[in-house]
Amino acid sequence: MDQHERKSPVSFRLRRQPNHESSRDILNNSKETTTMRRSTSMSMRSAASSGSGTFTIDSSDRRSTKSSRDMLSTSEHNNSSAFKSHRDLLTTSDHSNSFVFIKSPAFNPRIQELTINKLKYDALGLVGRDKEVTILKERCDRALNDTIKELIVIKGTSGLGKSSLTKTVEEQISGSDRGIVGRGKFNLESGTQPYSGLVDALNQLYQDALVTDGETEQMKKQLALELGDDRTLLAALIPALETLAPADFLLAQRSVLVQELYNPDAEQAKWKNAFKVFIRVLCQHCSPLVIILDDLQWADRSSLGVIEDLLSDPFNKESLMIIGTFRSDEVDPEDTLSTVLQTLEKKKKKFHFDMTHIEPKNLDADGVHEIIMALLGMDDKDATRGLAKTCFKRTLGNPNFVVQFIAMLEEEQLISFNLGLLKWVWDDRAIEDGTMSTENVVDLLQLRMKKLSSDLRLLMQYAACLGSTFDPSVLALLWEKHGSSTRDLNVTEEDPTMALLVKLEKGNFVEHEDGEYYRWVHDKVQEAALDMEEAQRSSFYFEVGFTLLNDLPDDKLELLLFVVTNLINKSNVHGRLEFAQLNLRAAEKAQRLSAFYSGAKYAAKTIEMLPNERWNEHRELALNAYTMGAEMEVATGNVEIAEEYCDVILKRDDYTALEKFRLYMVKINILCFVNVRYREAIDFSLEVLKEFDCKLVHTRLLLPVHAIRSVQKTIKLAKKTTKAEYQALKPSDNVKLEATMTILGRMNYACAQLPSPLLLALSTTKMVNMTLEHGLFSFSGAAQCILGMVSLAALGDVQSATYFAETGALMQKSIPSTHFLATTVLVSHQLILPWSSPLAICRPKLLEGYTEGMRTGNLSDGIWCLVAHTLFMPIQMGMRLQTIDSNMQMHIRVIEDLKQSNHVDFIRLFVQILSDLIGESDQSTVMSTNSVFSDEDGIKAKNRRAVLSLANYILMVYSSDFEEAAKLSLTKGGVYQNHFKMDSMGAYESFLRGVALFAMARKTKKRRYRNPAAKVLKYIAKLRKEGNPNVQPYFTLLSAEQAALNKDTGRAKKLYQETIVYAAKTGQLNHAALSNERYSDFLLNELHDSQEAKYRMDEAIRFYEDWGAYAKADRLKGLSIF
Repeated sequence: MDQHERKSPVSFRLRRQPNHESSRDILNNSKETTTMRRSTSMSMRSAASSGSGTFTIDSSDRRSTKSSRDMLSTSEHNNSSAFKSHRDLLTTSDHSNSFVFIKSPAFNPRIQELTINKLKYDALGLVGRDKEVTILKERCDRALNDTIKELIVIKGTSGLGKSSLTKTVEEQISGSDRGIVGRGKFNLESGTQPYSGLVDALNQLYQDALVTDGETEQMKKQLALELGDDRTLLAALIPALETLAPADFLLAQRSVLVQELYNPDAEQAKWKNAFKVFIRVLCQHCSPLVIILDDLQWADRSSLGVIEDLLSDPFNKESLMIIGTFRSDEVDPEDTLSTVLQTLEKKKKKFHFDMTHIEPKNLDADGVHEIIMALLGMDDKDATRGLAKTCFKRTLGNPNFVVQFIAMLEEEQLISFNLGLLKWVWDDRAIEDGTMSTENVVDLLQLRMKKLSSDLRLLMQYAACLGSTFDPSVLALLWEKHGSSTRDLNVTEEDPTMALLVKLEKGNFVEHEDGEYYRWVHDKVQEAALDMEEAQRSSFYFEVGFTLLNDLPDDKLELLLFVVTNLINKSNVHGRLEFAQLNLRAAEKAQRLSAFYSGAKYAAKTIEMLPNERWNEHRELALNAYTMGAEMEVATGNVEIAEEYCDVILKRDDYTALEKFRLYMVKINILCFVNVRYREAIDFSLEVLKEFDCKLVHTRLLLPVHAIRSVQKTIKLAKKTTKAEYQALKPSDNVKLEATMTILGRMNYACAQLPSPLLLALSTTKMVNMTLEHGLFSFSGAAQCILGMVSLAALGDVQSATYFAETGALMQKSIPSTHFLATTVLVSHQLILPWSSPLAICRPKLLEGYTEGMRTGNLSDGIWCLVAHTLFMPIQMGMRLQTIDSNMQMHIRVIEDLKQSNHVDFIRLFVQILSDLIGESDQSTVMSTNSVFSDEDGIKAKNRRAVLSLANYILMVYSSDFEEAAKLSLTKGGVYQNHFKMDSMGAYESFLRGVALFAMARKTKKRRYRNPAAKVLKYIAKLRKEGNPNVQPYFTLLSAEQAALNKDTGRAKKLYQETIVYAAKTGQLNHAALSNERYSDFLLNELHDSQEAKYRMDEAIRFYEDWGAYAKADRLKGLSIF
């Protein structure tokens, strides 16, 4: 095997000619040169009369021929190049049946303007990719004709034409009457530039949607409505969206509420929601949507997360195709991209999307041959066979290498266009001997670049610093500052930068995008430019970055902020104030984009660059740097580093409590959400509150007395305040009080989780009193509703609780921030209003709470709103089980994706219960509340025990396992009701317990069941008397059971019939089924009326089937007594 064939990957470099006779020797032979001239004239006459082509030479043609001859004569004296043997050459060769004529640099300008003598880059199509193209076209057809979501991954080494493959999809969509395509590309610096490639794709999608969609205004309105305040997020990232967010809206001051600013989960959830809503709306109007993202190996974590979110969005019912390309040899199994792809493989079945992997390989010899023929515009395979063989040997069939190889041969004049023969000519032997292998295409490109003028090389290096695409005006700024002194070209145009760019475009290094921007024809060209000697100096990056920092207008600096910051940081400059400020600005922008890893890096660099006198002259900069560092590090999971940053500032006495506020909140959030140590969080909050002149607890011994008095006094004051007065309250502008309110709100959350009812009451009354005295704060609406919950739990005052829920909702409308709207809705419509209003009236508002929670990042309360709306209330209301199950199956995927483990565990249990009732489960879900969590301790275990208790009661009662349900009631009581005292599901648990206890009391006649059953009925009667409309069917059925137990048959029959009619009229299928079942049991066992009993059992079966409880219906059908 030839030594050049053993190198892999292979490109090539030129080498000196061997000493054997070659065209160089022939060139020096004047006699043979004269013969060549004669041959040229003869060849032109021969070509004119041949069948291969016909032309005549008029006077101008003769002048051109004469010019060529004059040029030839001149060129024979210009042989200073190392490749002199192949320049200015007109000769025949033993290795090629063609003439060779290479144009000289002194060529007539008229000849330079010709296109026939140029390599035909535009003629290149996809060669050897029939299989891959077929797959892409099939997937595209599916997207056009069906509703699918799909990720297509195209991977391979550089230069295989991965991006060219994606253009087949772009062309197919463009050629159809529907669908839009957005394309983006990541570059070498994208790892620290959040969403860089994604932004280009989304911006293009939106602009195309405005042109394509016939209902543009409707689409804009829908986007504005569904995005809400998140318009500001996307408008800051996607320029085309600015029309959705008017200037006054973008500049509106947000609330001081810090949870919105640095709660990492909340911020990330807001971005997730914004991207999903944006794509969802575009899909509804312009499906299918195709997003093409090149070079994912350089994508930042945030962009990869968006890809994952979009594919796993169960609410997007339209076609979405994402196509990503990446270099397989630059991605390790441990890289983020590999992890994301593995995660998507696991998710695709659950979230109903497809994944297709395409891996193009190097071309075979025939494929290389086809590229060469296309580039040269020739169809004579025999004439190009030798050249193709050499190209294949040098490039191993890499398409980009082949193109660069041919370009290099032309530049070195190893191939040339013969104007006499009107075709390309070369010497196969000379090319074989004059080229050799090199390690990669970057070396080849650099070899080509070295042949360029110093001006062009320098301009390429400046452009390479700006990314995969670049703005000529920014490049012109750099050239004006640094390039003019090196100019060695006679560029006379008014715009020398554009003149140079045109030359680079003609050399196939860059290409002009739609609009003003330019881009590299291949990322390897950018890499090669950055690997040139000048760009290897750290001072080079500093010069570029420093110039951009000082000379760019602020709007363009903001667009290039990450680029400029990265250039400065490469120079390893320390102790410079302006560079520390620059990194802090980059960190703040990354934080706004929820790009926490990038933000953490910039914050760390800010701290590293702080001047030595940071604590005296630059104390504010130091404070902001450490604060930003702590917030970003906790967001990335580096809690230890975050706490170190916190301690640096919190230990200093020269900062005020308000200046330390954000760091205090970082510590509290770590205790609450990372370490889950609620008691420590409460204690720390109490100490911090003292720094804000808010002493909540004077002495622990008097805490009960203080709490009771505060609750009574605050309830009295809040009740006296009219709705008009609540509506008249204005948002407070007191920053210190807002901070105090925020700490109280977080402490209130910890108290509810622990639980600590006395401190919960105290923190609540403090917030309500602050609101009434100073105006509205972010948490004011939620605090008012929590006061209603406290009054209901402590005093049983339903009327006051309802009033506080209503006034809390009124205040929420006047609060600029909607972050706690989900909390307000959850407390009011799940925990308070169901005690006085029908569930059907309470339920719709909960969906708004969920939507707003997802939008603002208040995930926990938002998801609980969803659970109440989609699971709890529908179960109580007897909605169809399949509808509940389908909704929860869809939502649980979203909740899992948001990593809300508490909610997921809770929902999974109920989804399993639903499967049992429907008859789709292979095993029973009934579990012991002792055994399942026996090794667990703390709040989570108590919550799970309560939920498990409720789930078991549902399954046991609707499975007619009354004995086990009654035993559980006697041993454990109402675990859910006792733990979640205010939840309306507690009353439902009591009802189920009552049914089981009465069933066993009637069956066994034992007092051990009778008395507890009577207590449950008494509790339900109390709720009914207090005005709870939702317990009416509970009360009627349990009263019928009690009448049956007491042998009061007439009253029992009347009550059974009443509850059946009521349940049927109100659509409570579960209650109608259970009431018929219990009535049938009474008729059969007490009145021995088998015929009526059978009718009632048939009715029970019908209602169970309507409800969707097919497993229960099948069991009832199999009863032998019927």
